[in-house]
Order: sequence, then structure tokens, then C-alpha cells
Amino acid sequence: MTTKRWVITGGSGFIGSALLRRLAEEDLSLLNLVHRKRSGIPGVEEREWPEDREDLARLIQGSQGVVHLAAVLGGKSTSPDTFDRANIGLTERILEASQDAGIQRFIFISSCGVYGSLPPESHPVDESTVPAPLDFYEVSKSRAEARVAASSLPWAIVRPGWVYGPGDLRTLKLFRKIARGPFFVTGNARVRQSPVYIDDLVDGLLRLMTAETFPQGMTIHLAGEKPVPAKEICRTIAKALGRRRPLSFPLFPLRMAAAVGECLLGPLSVQPPLTRSQLAFFTRNKPLSIEKANRLLGYTPSVSFEEGIRRTVADYRSRGWL
Repeated sequence: MTTKRWVITGGSGFIGSALLRRLAEEDLSLLNLVHRKRSGIPGVEEREWPEDREDLARLIQGSQGVVHLAAVLGGKSTSPDTFDRANIGLTERILEASQDAGIQRFIFISSCGVYGSLPPESHPVDESTVPAPLDFYEVSKSRAEARVAASSLPWAIVRPGWVYGPGDLRTLKLFRKIARGPFFVTGNARVRQSPVYIDDLVDGLLRLMTAETFPQGMTIHLAGEKPVPAKEICRTIAKALGRRRPLSFPLFPLRMAAAVGECLLGPLSVQPPLTRSQLAFFTRNKPLSIEKANRLLGYTPSVSFEEGIRRTVADYRSRGWL
């Protein structure tokens, strides 16, 4: 390798900023491509995305590799066009510029959401499982993966599990709902998520970035040690918060309440107290196997789910978020 410079996109987000802070501890030159919001991490060069393909290629030329994290997660009101422009369009732009610049390591951070929902009886699935996305976000990430896989670059696609940890504003919503109570869990008891603590995810990404031999094309899961039932996730959070155990409730009435709330409050640009996308956490099964990451990268999560939740609760409370 001729340089220790890495380009990160989306370094101002939860995963991206955690990765940049970890990389800043290494002997690396770092460039974070941003749209308006900057990370503010010392030692990280931050530049706005150039509009021109040639300008973008010149900006990243000479770098060891690119980690493409920038994406729109969206919400109920996010349009399909917005997902396409951000999640597919930006991926195409950075891919083209990376090819022009001769980048030798391109890492695309995708989502386990591309699987849609696996059968409830599934054992943890490997990376050969065929994607079956269900919503606009999942479809956009799956299509972006296809763009990466069709590239002539040496590439790797990472599908993280359910990422959580200190500073995460997205999962904070779940913690707050459980803290305020009463909180209801629903759905099939066999529906499992694959939680991954942010430090473990960053460790896996760092192992991939610094691997002696980089794959010419590889998809890999980075998740926790084992899948956890969605209901158990909520119960573990409640225990760490010192709150009563969440109550079980039938799925159908909650789905109806979510649909009615979205219909009534959506046109008023008011966030309903319950949405169908929130219920997807309890209905879409995503148990991931990390055998491949362990075998090829030596990746082994070091933070148990219970400990990760305790650390996250402590962080949220220290910030006054709970």
C-alpha cells in the first residue's frame, strides 16, 4: 500500500463518527466527505461533496481506500425518490470517482434490512441468503449493493446487525419509550434481531480495512455474538433502566392503532406515538451468522448484549437524555 489515507463518507453519523474517532487513534490521514454537518473530530479533514465527478476523483485520488457510509435512513414521510437519490445515487457517484481515482479498497456499509424478514424458524443465516427487501429503504440499499457488486473495484459489502451504543440518537427513541412506560411488546416470540455494539462493529470494520489481503468481492455480516429475540431486547433495556418488564400485547390492535395514527397525524406533519415501521422491529426476523467474519477476519464481539445495554443506558443518562 502506498498511502495510509482513507476516505469516509457519512462520518458525521453515529457509525461514521465512531469509526473516525477510532481511526484518528491510528497513524492515518482521514478525509470525511460531508453534506453540511461536520463531525468536528480533531485531526480529520472534512470537505463538502464536490458536484463534479472529476473533482471528486481528484479529491480522493491517492487514498488507500473508501468506506461509504453516507445514507438516508428516512421515516414514514421519506419519498422513494429521496431514498434513490441518497442511497443509490451517492453510491454510484463515489463508485465512479473511486474507479477514476484507482482506489484499491472500497467498503460499502449496507444493512441487514435487505433481507426483509426471514422465516421465524430460521437459524442464523449466512451471506448467501437472497435479499428480499420490503420497504423503500431496504430496496434502495439492496439496489445500491447491486451497483457495488457490478463495479470493477476491489469491494466488500458489510451488512451490520441492529447497531446500538452510546451516543446513538436513533435507538434512543426505543430506550425513552421503555423508560417512560408503559411499554408493550408484540409479535412472534421467535422473531430475533442481531444486535451489535458500536465498538464491536468498528472493530470489525477496522479489521476489514487493514486486512493483509483485500477481497475482490465479498459480502460479510458484522453483528453480535448471537441473535436476540426482539421481546428480550426490550426486557433487557427495561431491566437496565430499572423499569418494570414490558407488557405483551396482541399484534393486530397495535397495527390498527399505528395505521390510524399515521393517517390522522401524518397529513399534519405530526409524528404518531406508534408507527408501522416501529412495529417491524417485532415482526421482521433477522438472525445473522457471523461465522464468515470470524473465519476471515478473526472477528469476535467482545461486548455482551447485556453489558452493551448497560453502557448505553449509563451514557444516555450522563448526557441527560433519559
